Amino acid sequence: MIKIAYIHQYFGTTKGSWSTRPYEFGKRWVKAGHQVTIITAPYYKSDIVSSRFIDRQYIEGMEVVIINAPDSNLFSKLKRIWNALRFAFSCTWLVIRCRYEVVISSSGPISVGIPGIAAKLFRKSKLIFEVRDLWPEGGVQMGLFKGRFRNKLAYWFESVCYKQSDSIIALSQGMEEYIKIKNSNSFVTVIPNSSDTDFFQNEVCAAPDIPQHLKGKRLFVYFGSLGLMDACEEILYGFQLLKHRTDLGCVFIGDGAFRTDLEGMAKKLGLSDHVHFTGLIPKSDVVGWLKEAVGSFVVFKPFPVLSTSSPNKLFDSFASGLPVIQNTKGWMSELIDRTGCGINVVSGDSVSMSNAILKLADDPEFWSKASSSSLQLGSIEFNRSFLSDKYIGVINSISHV
Repeated sequence: MIKIAYIHQYFGTTKGSWSTRPYEFGKRWVKAGHQVTIITAPYYKSDIVSSRFIDRQYIEGMEVVIINAPDSNLFSKLKRIWNALRFAFSCTWLVIRCRYEVVISSSGPISVGIPGIAAKLFRKSKLIFEVRDLWPEGGVQMGLFKGRFRNKLAYWFESVCYKQSDSIIALSQGMEEYIKIKNSNSFVTVIPNSSDTDFFQNEVCAAPDIPQHLKGKRLFVYFGSLGLMDACEEILYGFQLLKHRTDLGCVFIGDGAFRTDLEGMAKKLGLSDHVHFTGLIPKSDVVGWLKEAVGSFVVFKPFPVLSTSSPNKLFDSFASGLPVIQNTKGWMSELIDRTGCGINVVSGDSVSMSNAILKLADDPEFWSKASSSSLQLGSIEFNRSFLSDKYIGVINSISHV
């Protein structure tokens, strides 16, 4: 048995509207005989809530310690930074009080590296630094981090996290390459986000409440954040060219800082009969929408760092057997070229987007092959249980050194 602390600020279960990575991995590790403590905070897209500053709950055999320093994409930048630091230093107090054999610090935010390093230095814990997003690189490229001193400090702390780690988990090959450039001595294992095929194929759920103007149409789905990084406007521009196709529709599932702007844009483009926004819904309800869909979208702004992303929506699409339309370069583009699980489009090219939509809607033979390839990826290459075993293999390798 290994005593594991998994520090992940945005933990959630399938009852929420957010990533379930630590939930799915953690409950499998418990079944394998390990002791797992999740340290997290309330997030507006998750189902985790707390009435006290530090609360303890038990979920699927995991101890879930909740630090009431909530976060939301709708908060101001200063409030998000303040709560991230409150969370990090509260975690530090927790992991120093109770020794764990292995501490996983899951970034972002990168401030979660603070308790992981503290546990290593003061309690001799082994540290795994899990890189879900490249920070501060992402913030610098998107203009969120400004000021030479602040950037220099952030890059310095990033390098400290890599050097102090006994092992690093990267969520894509692009992230692995970046980390190796930063610190060639790092031991990096790629364990991407995963597909819960059993859940998406077998989940018993009510049929979605399809609005009247979309009933009977061939539906495409975008699900996830509607924020700064996401290029959802490219989907709308693609559908603008297809307004004559009254048999096509698109559902946007999720929320974010740009949802209101996107809703206004859809009306301005004359897409009221083609588009619907559901807002946040539980992951279990997303299953029903995906079962009704022809394809899904993974669309990011053209920042190089976003090509290294490992978005949950991609792996949930695979779990559902949905072909994917995506606009990034890098590993996702290469995956689609290699497997035929969807269509790559050119970022910012509305014609490319509309042609991809039509290909999935009007070519049943192509759709069937893409759907089969998508489901095969979810069932085998990105299977959650397979990747959970790979992860626990890394934990075992460092805990016995």
